[in-house]
Amino acid sequence: MVYCGKPSKGCQMCRTRRIKCDETKPTCNQCAKARRQCPGYKDEFDLVLRNENFAAKRRALKLTAPRRKKADLAEPSSASTSSSSSSSSASSTSLSSSSSPPTPTASPPLSTTTASTTSSTHRPLFFTRNHQQQQDDYSQRQQIRLALSPTPIHLPVEDLAPCHFVSNFVLLPRQDGSRGWLEYLIPLMQSMQQTQQQSHQKEMMTMTTTGRGGGGGGGGDMAHLFHAFNACALASWGNRVGGASFPSSGSGTGTALGSVSSGPGVVRGGDMSRVETGIAGGAARMGGDGGILGKAFAEYSRALKATQAALTDPERWRSDGVLAAVLLLGMFENISAKQMGTLAWGSHIEGAIQLVKARGRSQLRTRLGVQLFIAVRTQLIIHTLTTGTAPAMGADWWIQDAVVEPTATECQRLSLKAGELRADVTRVLGSAARTPENIELVQSLMRRAQALDKEVTVWMCSVPEAWRYRTLCWQSHNLAVPGDSSSSSDYSKAEVFPGRVDVYNDFWVAAVWNSARTARLILMSIAVRCAAWVCSPVDYRTTPEYATAARLCVDTIADILASVPYHLGWHTKRRDFFRNEDGTAFACGEEDGMKGLAGYFLTWPLACVMTQDYSTDAQRAYVRGRLHHIGDELGIKYAHIIAQLQVRVPSMLIRSDGLLAKPYPMAHNFEKLLSSRFDSPLTQAYTLKERQLPQQWTMQQEQFQQGDEWAGGQ
Repeated sequence: MVYCGKPSKGCQMCRTRRIKCDETKPTCNQCAKARRQCPGYKDEFDLVLRNENFAAKRRALKLTAPRRKKADLAEPSSASTSSSSSSSSASSTSLSSSSSPPTPTASPPLSTTTASTTSSTHRPLFFTRNHQQQQDDYSQRQQIRLALSPTPIHLPVEDLAPCHFVSNFVLLPRQDGSRGWLEYLIPLMQSMQQTQQQSHQKEMMTMTTTGRGGGGGGGGDMAHLFHAFNACALASWGNRVGGASFPSSGSGTGTALGSVSSGPGVVRGGDMSRVETGIAGGAARMGGDGGILGKAFAEYSRALKATQAALTDPERWRSDGVLAAVLLLGMFENISAKQMGTLAWGSHIEGAIQLVKARGRSQLRTRLGVQLFIAVRTQLIIHTLTTGTAPAMGADWWIQDAVVEPTATECQRLSLKAGELRADVTRVLGSAARTPENIELVQSLMRRAQALDKEVTVWMCSVPEAWRYRTLCWQSHNLAVPGDSSSSSDYSKAEVFPGRVDVYNDFWVAAVWNSARTARLILMSIAVRCAAWVCSPVDYRTTPEYATAARLCVDTIADILASVPYHLGWHTKRRDFFRNEDGTAFACGEEDGMKGLAGYFLTWPLACVMTQDYSTDAQRAYVRGRLHHIGDELGIKYAHIIAQLQVRVPSMLIRSDGLLAKPYPMAHNFEKLLSSRFDSPLTQAYTLKERQLPQQWTMQQEQFQQGDEWAGGQ
C-alpha cells in the first residue's frame, strides 16, 4: 500500500472546505459556527486502512493517456493520406490512357471499376493498421486492469478461520460499556500474547547467559485459551456453507489471531489423555475425522487437556484465561454438536459456574472480570431454565455489583427469578402429597409466577427509547410462504412467517427482548402447572389461569417470530424499508447480512416456541425450518438437535407432575434430553482440589446472607 500522508481525522465538511477541524464530537464547532450540518467523522479503522485500488488505477490510466491521444490523432491523418494517394493514382492512370494512341487491340478504358479496385487495394491496409492499433490499446488496457485488480490471496485455513469467527461472533460494546458478546476475548488474548512474548524473551536471555533452555517459558500458561479459540474458529469455518471442502494447509494445528502456533510452550501433538481419547472418538462419530473439522476436534482435545492441567494448578485456576477457555469450550459444543446425545454444553457451563463461585467477588474488581462474570451469568440463565435447577448462590448473588447496563441486568434478574421459581415448582409438584398445606403452598407459587410476569410486563413497558423495536412491514401469506395454495404451503422454507416483521437497533437488544419473552412463556407454564395440580382431577384447560396463559403465550410467540427475520438478515434485502445507520459493531467484517451470533442468540427462543402447546403446526414447521437454516447456513449445528425435540409444554410437565402415570420423568430437564446419550468424563475435568472449593463457597454464601461482605465491599 502506498503511503499517502497522515490521514485527517476531521469531519468531511471541514475537509471539503479545507479548514482546520477542531474534531469536537458529536458535532464540530466549525460547522456549528458556519451553521452547517456536520456529516460526522470517519471510522478510525477506515483511517488506518484505506483502499488505494481506485487511486492507483486512476494514476495508471493517466500515464497511458498521452499514448492513447497520439494514437487517436494519427488515425485521421493516415486516413487522409490514404485517400489522397488513391485519388492521385486514379487520375494519373486515366491521363496516361487518354494520351496513348488507339490500337486495334486496345484494352478497355479504365473506369470506376478500376478506380474502386485501386482504392480497395489501399483500404484493407488502412483498416488493418487501425485495427492493430486498437488491439494493442485494448491489450494494454487489459494488462493494466489485471495488474491493478486485487489478485486472490490463498491463505491457509488457520489464518482465515480466526477472522471468520471474530467477524461473526465477537460483538464489541458501546462507549458506555454496555452490550457485547465475547468482547473480553481479544484484549485477553492480546495481553496473554504479550506475556508470552516477555516470557520468551526472558527464556532467550537465560539461554544466552547460561547456555541452557528455560524449560518452555510461560507459553503453557496460555495454551488452554488459544486451543479453545482455535477449536471454535475452525469449527465455525468448517461448518459454514462450502467450508468443509475448503483446502487446508497440511501442517500445523491452527493459530489464534495468526500468532499462536509460533509461540513457545504451545501444546502440540503428544499422547492424548483419557479425556482426549473420548472426545476424539466423539469427533469421529460426528464426522470430524478429517479436514477442517478434524483439526477443530483435535484443537478441542488439546484445549480440554490444557484446561484440566490449568484447573489442577493452584496458581493458574483463578486466571481469567481459564474461565474464558471454559466458556469457549461450551460454545464449541453448540457449534459442532450434530446428533442427539452429543451435546456436552451443560458440563462446561457447570464448570464455569464452579469457577466463578470459587473466584469470589474479587473478580469484579477488573473490567475483564466483570465481563466474564456477566458472560457466565448469561449462560447460567439458559442452563437454569432448561434443567429446572435453581441458580447456584441465588439470583441476587449474580446481580449484586455486576450491573453494567441497567436495562439488560434487570431482564437477567427477572430470568434468574423465573429459574428459581421453576426449580421450586418442580421440587414441590414432583414429591408433595395433596394436603391442604401443600395446596396452599402451590397456590402461593402460582401467585409468585403471576406477580413475576407482571414485573416482566413492567420491564417491557419501561425500556428506554433506544431499546424499543418498530414494525418494518407486514408480510401476507402469498408473499411469505412458498406454495401455490394454502394447502400446499411449505412453512419450513419461508423466510418470514406471515404477519408482522420487527426490527431492532442491534442483535443484542433483540436477544435481550427475546430473553424476557422466553421467561414469560416459562412463567405462564408454571402458572398452568400449579393450576392443574390444584384443580385435579378437573381438566386444567377449563381454568381461568389456562385461558390467560393461552392468550399471553400466543401474543408472545408472535412477537418472537416477528424478530426472526431481523436476526437472519432478511431486513438487509429490503433497503427500501429499513436503513440501520448505527450498525451492529462487530469486531471486523461487513455489518450487513447474516451473522453467526444472531443465529446463536435465536436458537433458545425458537426452542421455547417450538415446544409450546400454544404454537400452531404452521409455526412449528416454520421454526424447524429456521433452525435447520441456522444449522446449515450459519454453522450452529446444535440447532439441528433442537429441531428434533418432541416436547410439549406445559402438557408434558403436567403429566410428569404426578397427575397421571409418569411417562416423561425427565420432561422438565431439556438439557438432559439433549445430552443424555453423551458419556464422557467432562464434568470431572472441572473438579478442583478439595481444599480449594467447598469451604470457600460455604463461607461466601454465609457472608452474603448476613450482608457483611457487601457492606465491607461498598
